[in-house]
Amino acid sequence: MYKQGGRLPVWELASNETDCMIGYHSVSVITDAAMKGIDNFDQKLMLEAMVKSAPGITGLAAYQEHGVITIDDDHESVSKTLEYAYDDWCISQFAGLVGNMDVVEHLLTVALLSQCL
Repeated sequence: MYKQGGRLPVWELASNETDCMIGYHSVSVITDAAMKGIDNFDQKLMLEAMVKSAPGITGLAAYQEHGVITIDDDHESVSKTLEYAYDDWCISQFAGLVGNMDVVEHLLTVALLSQCL
């Protein structure tokens, strides 16, 4: 899906992206599989797909800048903050597994900032 559409799915239904869910949770499924040893895929390409799939979601600019989304930034602000932090943590764990410490450091900084506010 990344190769054809430029990002990982948010909520796929009948071969169509609906974008009806908060976050980008395909990264948690991929990370879970990799941590369990299911890793017979191009891990470098997958990390690229994970990182490129995160930006551009509603409210994400405020999250990346401040580590939190407020109600003034977007609706569902608390849910989005929590889900983005979790998804970023998952991407950071996958990045650590494949040895990309720059991605780990960047995403953990953003995710930890949201926990402090």
